[in-house]
Amino acid sequence: MTVNRFEVSDQGMREIHAGRKPAHLVRELIQNSWDECRVAVASARGAPDMTRLVVEDDGKGFRRIEDAYTLLGPTEKRSDPTKRGRYNLGEKEIVSVALEAKVSTVGQTAEFPPEGRRRVSANKQE
Repeated sequence: MTVNRFEVSDQGMREIHAGRKPAHLVRELIQNSWDECRVAVASARGAPDMTRLVVEDDGKGFRRIEDAYTLLGPTEKRSDPTKRGRYNLGEKEIVSVALEAKVSTVGQTAEFPPEGRRRVSANKQE
């Protein structure tokens, strides 16, 4: 079994991105979706200093659900300078500062609950 040489600290990433304006993190996330045809963004204020954000696009989705939580993983976008999201960072940046998050793609969902870690499950999304 091959073991990755590096690991990324959730806390360290959270500290780096906590100082950034939330609008910048949201913009990064949305920009990654702009390579697709349709992008929908919705937000709603929750408790003080909390916002629910939903970003949907009509793209093919992640090829592998691991791409939702793996930094700098291989991607065919990287060889195309006209594509955004070539470094697999957008959703990870916002997940790092979110209380909880969910990334759904074709067939699978990765959930990032408030207590930490992640859960991956099957879904019926086509």
